[in-house]
Amino acid sequence: MVEQMKTKMEPRVRFRGFTDEWEQVKLGDVSNKVTTKNKNNTYNETFTNSAEHGIVTQRDFFDKDISNKSNLKGYYVVSPDDFIYNPRISNFAPVGPIKRNKLGRTGVMSPLYNIFSTHDIDNLYLEKYFETTFWHRFMKSHGDSGARADRFNISYSVFENMPIPYPGLSEQQKIGELFQTLDNVIDLSNTQVESLKQQKKALLQLLFPQKGETEPKVHLRGFMDAWNEVKLGDVFSVYSEKGRTDLPFVTVGERETNERTASAQGYGNDVSDKARAKAKVLLSGQFLIDLSSYGRGIYMSRMDGVTSSAYNVLNLDNGADSYWVEYLISHDFVESLKRLTPPGARQGKMIEVDGLLKTKIFIPSLEEQQAIGELFQTLDEQIRLAEDKVSQYKELKQALLQRLFV
Repeated sequence: MVEQMKTKMEPRVRFRGFTDEWEQVKLGDVSNKVTTKNKNNTYNETFTNSAEHGIVTQRDFFDKDISNKSNLKGYYVVSPDDFIYNPRISNFAPVGPIKRNKLGRTGVMSPLYNIFSTHDIDNLYLEKYFETTFWHRFMKSHGDSGARADRFNISYSVFENMPIPYPGLSEQQKIGELFQTLDNVIDLSNTQVESLKQQKKALLQLLFPQKGETEPKVHLRGFMDAWNEVKLGDVFSVYSEKGRTDLPFVTVGERETNERTASAQGYGNDVSDKARAKAKVLLSGQFLIDLSSYGRGIYMSRMDGVTSSAYNVLNLDNGADSYWVEYLISHDFVESLKRLTPPGARQGKMIEVDGLLKTKIFIPSLEEQQAIGELFQTLDEQIRLAEDKVSQYKELKQALLQRLFV
């Protein structure tokens, strides 16, 4: 039986029918430290604890085995549903993550981890509690980062004194089941996003000519004419207007994934008028081009602005469809740049814009360009809406974590 502490508490939101006040227990009251070693090398699959992905195999996380499979005798045995605390600090886990082994099989983990099994508490409930930040207060007041800034230092004898909010078992199960359902919805939504992205990738392969080809494998219905070979210089011209202090400064943005965006993003008006007057004008529908070895990309602007003189600005000529050109570039531009890069070029070596404009491409009629551009715009909008849905579910989950726990 669990010895309950006298401290009482209650969350802001509760399921209907539950009115009893919550109690508080210590982690050590509902868990046992795992100390079983892999003495006979019985298990050879090494797990790791990822703050973002949970308990995963070392091979899946690092794409290779880090540990020596022939000498895992000193590693701890991790059974299904065991919890693991990783003292490594990251942006996802400022005091280190605590995750549950949901792989459904037994493996081993380094002695650097704290591993514990549970009793007298619902595992789903406890797992979701460790996705909140409430327990961080205890960690920060009883441990520290020690000599290594990337590792949190706390002894297990202190760690097991962590206070855990403790409602009745049936309420624990209700809370755990709710978050499990929400996680399933998020996973399904993520799968939908990935499916749409794969569809887009496949269509890019089918609707644009591949290396060595003069036309795509598939034409949209109603379009059968051959594509014409032209140079990028037949499609683009260099645009060099300067001196617009009334426009915001624009540069290449970055997503949270650190991937370069396929469009120029506004950075506001925090650039001086003097600097803005020297910058190049970049209008909506024009293309910003970064030809350094650090960037190397072309990005269509979605707004009027001015940009750094280190970039080139290209104007779309001859009635080409800007969205079709954008998808062509996002699909084939990396390979085009590789072909233009001088042999043995050092890091920082610039590719001249004149060389870029000599790159040959194949281009369909304006009507086919517009049809392809509209198709991918529609697909991108579906991807955006699906990603927004994932974000909304994640925000809902975070809000519920704050309201259903204490």
